[in-house]
Amino acid sequence: MQTVGSAGWKSISHAVAAKRQLKCPKCGGRELRIRERSIAYSVFEQDKNGAIPFEGHHGHDRVLGLDARCRGCDHSWKPRGVMQITDLEGYAGEPQSPYKGPSR
Repeated sequence: MQTVGSAGWKSISHAVAAKRQLKCPKCGGRELRIRERSIAYSVFEQDKNGAIPFEGHHGHDRVLGLDARCRGCDHSWKPRGVMQITDLEGYAGEPQSPYKGPSR
């Protein structure tokens, strides 16, 4: 990534945060349970008769941070410098759907 400064183009690679890999600060273990905390919400619709069906829309909003627990020594902590699971090096991403779309 580059930016324009008074002296022309300068590299600012330090502005792009490198992804991290977590390890337990107590024992150094890497087998962890990582929990991403966020604000959750549910939306329900009430009809004119006052009935609220069981079905609703559920989702999450702003991510609040991560918690981690070591599977080896059971130590738990809040990792610093990472805000969500996508900030971690080992995150594989969302599973891809096997659906390929209509064949042509």
